[in-house]
Amino acid sequence: MERAVRRDVLATLIKAGRRDLAYMVAKVVPVGHLFDVMLPKMVKLDVRLKKNEMKRGAVNYYRMSHWNEALERAKKGVEQHLGSTDPEAFEALKRALQREFEPDFPPLKATLKEIDKQLQQSR
Repeated sequence: MERAVRRDVLATLIKAGRRDLAYMVAKVVPVGHLFDVMLPKMVKLDVRLKKNEMKRGAVNYYRMSHWNEALERAKKGVEQHLGSTDPEAFEALKRALQREFEPDFPPLKATLKEIDKQLQQSR
């Protein structure tokens, strides 16, 4: 009964465009959905950095496209695991993201925390 209710809630949230809430309801999400967690964090950081740069007069308009390319390269690296919830798939995702982004990149740190949380729930 609980699974059926959870599945209905997830479907409703996803249809309403609230994937962020759907992730909270789901216990373990597939690896592919964690890319949807990182992208908004990258956009938020880019907006904040652009706001600060506009005050100085020099805005980097290409930053987000470079980040998107790195995210796509990481996604290609774990293509075979996108629908998986296995711990080795999450480890592969961590390695792919760490290979593409600097270790002190705030969206990466937040996503790695989420991956660690998913690993704890999947074990």
